[in-house]
Amino acid sequence: MLLNEIYKIYTKSGYSSAKEISVSKPKEYFYLALMAYSENNFVDALKFAQCAIDNNTENIVFIQGYQYLKALISSKKNGAYIDDKGFEAFINNGSNILLYNETVSALREVYLQYRQMFSLFDVGAGDGRALLPALTRNIKHLGFLEPAKGMYDRLYSKLESINSFHFESHCDTFQNFIKKNKASNSNWDVVQATYSFQSLSLSERLDSFKWLNKHSGRVIITEFDVPKFESMFHPDRYKYIIKRYRKGLREYSVYRNIVAQGFLMPVMFGYFDKSLNRVNYEQPISDWVGDLNQSGFKKVKTKLLYNYWWASAYMIDAST
Repeated sequence: MLLNEIYKIYTKSGYSSAKEISVSKPKEYFYLALMAYSENNFVDALKFAQCAIDNNTENIVFIQGYQYLKALISSKKNGAYIDDKGFEAFINNGSNILLYNETVSALREVYLQYRQMFSLFDVGAGDGRALLPALTRNIKHLGFLEPAKGMYDRLYSKLESINSFHFESHCDTFQNFIKKNKASNSNWDVVQATYSFQSLSLSERLDSFKWLNKHSGRVIITEFDVPKFESMFHPDRYKYIIKRYRKGLREYSVYRNIVAQGFLMPVMFGYFDKSLNRVNYEQPISDWVGDLNQSGFKKVKTKLLYNYWWASAYMIDAST
């Protein structure tokens, strides 16, 4: 049974019909596992994932996916979750080292364009992996926002130890921050978001960009140029994700389990989450440019940073 045939039946009659299809190949079993997951039927998802690894014990995506689903059921979690340790191991190893080196270099280049002191606000700063190495002496005021308490605390401590910087911090989501500051007159010379705006849904993104247009003269965004697919379960999308994640997981050996279970699997399964638990809304770079234009940014430039295993990373430089 080809993936296209499964997709046609799923599109026409839903998961209840798709799960009754007789399949034999590992990629077909795992396809059904993801469909079951999207319906919050974790028992079926685990059953199909088990069939996938029974027929292919070498595909690390299927193996890690099965382990993730098993843990999901035993811990009674209701959706994707990300562990701080998994994320930390992820960004500090593999090709993330080269990705962040290029990101830091590009950010620093932006900061050094300012001959006078300027203010900088980082949205979704994490533990400062991209921000801290890029900091320059011409930053007069620094602000950052990070919703994950563990990473927020680590970055706060690191900045406290750098006595030359006056900074403000917010442990909150950007959506909440905007609601609290709708009437604010505060302005930033530069607002940046490194691989964090993808967590905003399209409607939230447009509202955020419109707010930024009023409160900042320049916005720097780094994101991945992912392809645009017809729908969540289109076979081309499924094949793209499995192929890319297999490549990404191969970059990790010592840290593979913690990276997979604490970060990559939650993110991957999140691509197939139809509930409110979804945390990822990636799109092509051309769509990011379009959203910024629609929100009032008149000058938008893009620059290739690094050909990453998931998708090429770009810097988007938008000004009013």
